Amino acid sequence: MDVGGRYQLPPTTQAGFGGITMRIRESELVEPARLAIRDAGGEISTAALIERLAQEMGPVGENAAILAGRLDTKFSQKVRNLKSHKTLERTGRAIATGGGFRLL
Repeated sequence: MDVGGRYQLPPTTQAGFGGITMRIRESELVEPARLAIRDAGGEISTAALIERLAQEMGPVGENAAILAGRLDTKFSQKVRNLKSHKTLERTGRAIATGGGFRLL
């Protein structure tokens, strides 16, 4: 839900002190990603989207855990999955570009 230009988390994801404490699902990133792309002028790089959503949603705990054998977190992987799984395209929100996303 868009509240004053910011995304309000769905009730299944609880925001605790310091950030989101429950596992964030990829589907819960769709609307915040759309708003971030909109706020960036309609196009955003994947790296900028990861940074923006991390600032906005404040992942902690499991979401902030570094993946085994990787240098990134579970949260950043889920944001990248929006592209590799074509989630924003399938929902009609945006298309993947070479380095990120563009609103439809």
